[in-house]
Amino acid sequence: MVRYQTVKAGFPTAWLKTASFLAFVLNCTFLFILPFESLLNLGAAWQADEYSHGPLIPLIALLIGWHRLTERQPDIKPSWVGLPVLLFGITLIAISHLSAFEPPAHYGFILTLVGITLATFGKSFTSTITPSFIYLFFAIPLPRLIYVALSAEMQLWSSTLGVFILQLMNVSVFQEGNIIDLGGYKLQVVEACSGLRYLFPLMSFSFLMAFLYNDKMWKRIVLFLSAIPLTIGMNALRIALVGVTVNQWGASMAEGVLHDFEGWVIFSVCVAFLFGEMKLLNLLGKKGSNGEFFRYDYLGLAHGALLAKGKMTLSTLPLITLFISGIAAFILVIGTLDNRQEIIPQRPLFQSFPAQIEGWVGTNEPIDSATLSTLKLDDYLLANYQRDADKVSVNLYMAYYKSQRVGSSIHSPSNCLPGGGWRIEKRSIEPIDLGAQTIPVSRLLIREGQQAMLVYYWFAGRGRILNEQYEAKWYLFVDSIMKHRTDGALVRLTTTIAPQETEQDADRRMQAFLSESYALTQPYVP
Repeated sequence: MVRYQTVKAGFPTAWLKTASFLAFVLNCTFLFILPFESLLNLGAAWQADEYSHGPLIPLIALLIGWHRLTERQPDIKPSWVGLPVLLFGITLIAISHLSAFEPPAHYGFILTLVGITLATFGKSFTSTITPSFIYLFFAIPLPRLIYVALSAEMQLWSSTLGVFILQLMNVSVFQEGNIIDLGGYKLQVVEACSGLRYLFPLMSFSFLMAFLYNDKMWKRIVLFLSAIPLTIGMNALRIALVGVTVNQWGASMAEGVLHDFEGWVIFSVCVAFLFGEMKLLNLLGKKGSNGEFFRYDYLGLAHGALLAKGKMTLSTLPLITLFISGIAAFILVIGTLDNRQEIIPQRPLFQSFPAQIEGWVGTNEPIDSATLSTLKLDDYLLANYQRDADKVSVNLYMAYYKSQRVGSSIHSPSNCLPGGGWRIEKRSIEPIDLGAQTIPVSRLLIREGQQAMLVYYWFAGRGRILNEQYEAKWYLFVDSIMKHRTDGALVRLTTTIAPQETEQDADRRMQAFLSESYALTQPYVP
């Protein structure tokens, strides 16, 4: 049984506090090294409008923790509870490393930081700065698959509500999905207009306001959650205002500086609404302590000691174990995983893929250097195949990665297409009969304005055909351990649905090409 020693104020206490602080700094250093590439990519994600508030989150979280520590001055009592939390966080970082999927590394980073804090300073200290840890989650981007699904819903909600507002203003308007038809002009509510660029910053701001709001918990929860309907409603109003200005002065009103200015105005109005809501909520009950309903003191620097001065309780064993765990994790993830010998199968290059396939004639297309630097693939084929009897071609795209890592892995069409302005109208997994075998493919019906396209795709490699992105990430993790392989490929077929065609016509064309080409693709995606 571990015996805890109570140490009175004096030199030993100062020395032990210093030792705890050094243990914390050392393990935090390990923590930053383990998912370093994922953290760099996190900085790149903060360049997007939706997450442009990201760099401020760690600074604000640090300020919150500083204030709370000076207020409560907790004792130091290292806790064994921190060790399983630490190991779980490191496990998430390792899973991210092996699966080339970044979100587990981001969440694992925060959990590992919590584990280090628990093991070094104890439960009381960690509980005191828990709001800081929670606030850090607002700096992490949503997984792309969730982001795309949420964006699609937000686009539809904002479009529908925007059309309703236009109809209340006696503007003649017709809605078809995310297309708003004003008669002379058609507005498409694309991903960039979904409202997420307001929702994410506004939710982080509303959480901060709710934290500083000195009143009952239910009011603080209402204040925080109200950012969601407020964002949807104000974004719908923005779309309606764009519709009115476009209807009066032309399509130029929906573009350029004016469009961006409208966005900033809407965000500012949302912030003003939150402050007004807080004032109204304050009228429903008693004010906070000392007559103040808002913690204005948190807006400046904190003053005073961070830790208790009277005593500290210390068990050196959790600290020693923490050191060992940190060093072991460093060796495991950085040393063993990065230096393991991967098996890279022999395969022909795509340049040898046949240009003629049973009546189909292909024409290769190059990918520009900027796109290649983003994709970071090792080999690719992009070609249009067409038969004499068809007026529309089938585009075949195959991308191969011999070793997938965070930042260098397969990009799912379901995630990339919406970013290019395409709206996914239908999504399904369909079995395609090729005669000798049946394969499952992901089928997408996409649309941009009046243009519609049909997309088939699947993830291939290591003896598997997979359709779901998260399923592909899971098997990449499993195969990296069991087979020592992280190679893989994306196979994607695309065709335009001509104005005189139906979806079934496009399906028949795609399946006819697939039945002739599938066997030929297999040596290239082992």
